Amino acid sequence: MKHYHRIPLMLCSFCAASLSVVAQNNTNLPTSMYGVGELSTSDGGRYAGMGNIGIALNRTGFQNTLNPAAITRMDSTCFIFDVGASVSSARYSFQNDHSSSFMGNPNRFSIGCRILPRWYAMIGAAPYSSVGYMIQTEEEVEGMPGSYTYSLFEGSGGLYRCYLTNAFALTKRLSVGVNLGIILGTVTQSETQESAIVEYESSKRAFYADFGIHYEFNTTGSQKWAAGLVFAPSRSTTKTI
Repeated sequence: MKHYHRIPLMLCSFCAASLSVVAQNNTNLPTSMYGVGELSTSDGGRYAGMGNIGIALNRTGFQNTLNPAAITRMDSTCFIFDVGASVSSARYSFQNDHSSSFMGNPNRFSIGCRILPRWYAMIGAAPYSSVGYMIQTEEEVEGMPGSYTYSLFEGSGGLYRCYLTNAFALTKRLSVGVNLGIILGTVTQSETQESAIVEYESSKRAFYADFGIHYEFNTTGSQKWAAGLVFAPSRSTTKTI
């Protein structure tokens, strides 16, 4: 019994230690100045590029973050870790001016295990959106040829999410799950024109819950068919400036 009491403490400690790395900036796109920034897909490496097909994927060794019910094939004798990183490169051109950027950061941490014979759990942290841009403009002052006004727009920060997933294998083919989490973070934006500087800082926080169901059909042969369904209620956001 003491072994199971240690598991939640180990999972919470792992998640808390990961937040400082996950919260790093993961973009240099100018379009991240709008809204909450550039949204992250937050899917694992094995699910990248699959779209929503991963909702029905439940395989041994996989930590499915798309469907909370699709983690019941994890190994029952050990912890499973999932660590991901993102790398991006961009080049921008405007008339005769050119600029480029390169970004690479760890961006996903999770750990999962079987708690009881039919109960599986996973805890982790991943980016939700990222803000990172620096735009400099030059405008000629009307009526004063040769005089220019320089403006600088900068932004940094973003949102990340922490989640706790619980899945229950009701039968050999049917499983249900719930994903409870929080999205939070801070975005800082500033505008500089000559000697005038205006800075905005906003903090956002929202709790959310996702519910999932996964079913594997009884098929013969090498092909196997499965179906998954995820329901996510609307989220309320708390914003502090």
